[in-house]
Amino acid sequence: MKIFQECRLIVAFFGIFLFISSNTFIRAQIKVPEDYSTIQEAIDASPEGAVIIIAQRTWEENIVIKKSVVLQGSGFATVLKGAYYSYSPTIIISSESSSIAVRIKNLTIIERSKDLAPKCISIGGHSYVEINQCRVSCTSDAGDGIVVCEYATLNLLETDIFGCDTALRAEDFSKVMISNCLFFHNEEGVLLEDSAQALISSCQLFGHRDDAISIYGAARAVICRNIIKSNRGFGILSYSSEETTGEENVMEGNGVDLGGNVSGSLRIPLREPTEREIIFPDPRYHHLQEAVDALISGGTLRIKPGTYRTNVTVGKKIRVVGEKGACLLHYSQKPWLPEYSLPVLSLVRGAEVEINNLELQASCLLAVVMAGADARLVMENCSIIGHIGDEKNVEHGIILMQSTSATFSMCVISQTMAGFMLRDAAHAEISNCEISHGVCGVYLEDLAGAHISNNCFRDNRCGIHSISLGEVEGNGNRMIENGIDLVGNLPGTLRTALRTDTEIEIRFPDDRYSSLQEAVDALIPGGRLILEVGQYLAGVTLDKPLTLEAVKENGATLTARTNGAPVLSLVGGADVVLNGLLITSGKERPFSGEGIVLGRNARAILKKCTILNNYKGILVQGHAEAVLTDCVIRKNDSGVVVEHRARVSIIDSSVSENQFVGITLEDVTQAAILNCSIALNKGDGLRLQDNANLEIEKTQIFLNDGYGLVANIEGCRGFSKADEFMGCVRGTENLIPGPTDPTGNKRGGLCPPYPGAPWPANFLRNRE
Repeated sequence: MKIFQECRLIVAFFGIFLFISSNTFIRAQIKVPEDYSTIQEAIDASPEGAVIIIAQRTWEENIVIKKSVVLQGSGFATVLKGAYYSYSPTIIISSESSSIAVRIKNLTIIERSKDLAPKCISIGGHSYVEINQCRVSCTSDAGDGIVVCEYATLNLLETDIFGCDTALRAEDFSKVMISNCLFFHNEEGVLLEDSAQALISSCQLFGHRDDAISIYGAARAVICRNIIKSNRGFGILSYSSEETTGEENVMEGNGVDLGGNVSGSLRIPLREPTEREIIFPDPRYHHLQEAVDALISGGTLRIKPGTYRTNVTVGKKIRVVGEKGACLLHYSQKPWLPEYSLPVLSLVRGAEVEINNLELQASCLLAVVMAGADARLVMENCSIIGHIGDEKNVEHGIILMQSTSATFSMCVISQTMAGFMLRDAAHAEISNCEISHGVCGVYLEDLAGAHISNNCFRDNRCGIHSISLGEVEGNGNRMIENGIDLVGNLPGTLRTALRTDTEIEIRFPDDRYSSLQEAVDALIPGGRLILEVGQYLAGVTLDKPLTLEAVKENGATLTARTNGAPVLSLVGGADVVLNGLLITSGKERPFSGEGIVLGRNARAILKKCTILNNYKGILVQGHAEAVLTDCVIRKNDSGVVVEHRARVSIIDSSVSENQFVGITLEDVTQAAILNCSIALNKGDGLRLQDNANLEIEKTQIFLNDGYGLVANIEGCRGFSKADEFMGCVRGTENLIPGPTDPTGNKRGGLCPPYPGAPWPANFLRNRE
């Protein structure tokens, strides 16, 4: 009943639009070609609200509509085909200052643009548009059928869209109502982004090479009474923060019916739920989805030994128990094409699933198990295998999104990009599991949280990595041969030390310790590690007060243990002094990782260190703090990157020859830069974003290929509204020459120009 009421409300909204637009059109009629030789000439000459009747034939032109008008074809034989050499959409409808109402009926509209991202119909501004009984097609696989953006509104009725990349894309704050339409044989059907809203009802969407309906950002959709069949991707997939609702959709033969932040009630079950327990295989059910649908809420599915190819959507409470040798393997209509790989299990709103003694496998991309919305998942004594005999890893073993919660115990997760991926506000309890041979054992972002205890992380590039602002707790996790154990917003208590901390000072190498990590763990808080001249594999996690110093400046070189992993990671509890070290990934791009990563509340003082040939020389996140004195940061992809609420002080140091930006300050960070040289970077010398605060004095910024110092403000190259600079700059006596100076920065010294905000008075000094 609630869904029905939502549909009625949206229909009522569009009804108001139709009433307004119907009173906009007047009786004046213009015929093409009788009155005007081209459609565009007729539009330009017509009064507001005129009806333009177009004769049956193929019209090769691109038209722009900026007034209220009706385009009336004479059936599908009236074809509007974009001019062959045009880079514009076939039809553009837009109104910047006032609303217009446009109707298009009984036309075949074909995209034939030479643009790299062509569109057949583009609708923007404050336009109100009705498209009725039309056909829309694309000659290019990269072309979009209809794109609705800005504040535009579209009512799409009884229209076919086929042969396009995306049949219909709605962006920004646009609204669309799609009813009684047919979308088929596109790359994807309907794509909603940003804050777009849609009602999709009584349509057919089939034969798409990817998803039939996909929803991102904060977009909202009500999806009712459609037939969604035989799409290779998801029938309906939502990563949106807003809930997608609906009912009575016939869904069958899709890669996976539902995924993400959607309700299980969207789809009509393939079988009436009448069974309390099913032992699969069962001749009554052709595949596992039928068996799952046939279970009542709280029912049990028992799976006999064997391997079953399947992709199943679950939106209710069930228990799944595997007998020894039972394995669920992902099903793909084209298994040799990895882009069509899908999760074995997709849990959506309403799902409460307990899984015991089952093996699940997938070959590559996305996830083995995907849980979204408010799904609840318990897995015990299960195996998650990311690939089968090839070199491609599945992206995630388990992905938890939105407000899902899950408990995992005594499970084995192997050969995945991330064994567990937690995003949004998801939470997981992970205990007594083995997570191995992946890129990252557990990865968290957004506000996700976890309790991780008594697991074994083995042979991963990274054991646990968090950029989440959520809490991660736990202890007793054994870390064996990972590239790095912990990275980011994590407490050091998560890992079990390799050695008991008994030593005040260690001179390394030392025959008692087979690795730097062992030596570090053996030091008591406040201990000192002295490094002899030489090169050492690092990949070391630091989580307590320590000093690491070389006997000779730059004589001790620390390198990454694994491609893509940091050389050093400082997590919660770390308070470290690094003296005279050379820190380098030791790997060729694009396989290099960070030099040093600081997360949580870690603190570091670097003296006379060189940070060379890394992805990011030093990355400071969370509430961490770093002080660099007399250091050299050069030939990294990015020199210094400061994020979240972290702080840095850079004194008497050089940041040079980095592939992109020398120093980047983001979010609500703070930086103090004194008497430094920032030069010869291939991007900007120093870049400010968001609410970063910079104090910079007596610093020379020169010979950078981009700007010397740029704030992300409109008018400066690379401006992004999402990261617009709103922070504060203080300082004096800096030398930042422009392109006319022999040592000037090629794009400009400062952007915005000096004098003027955000630069203070006396910010620059003249060359002596």
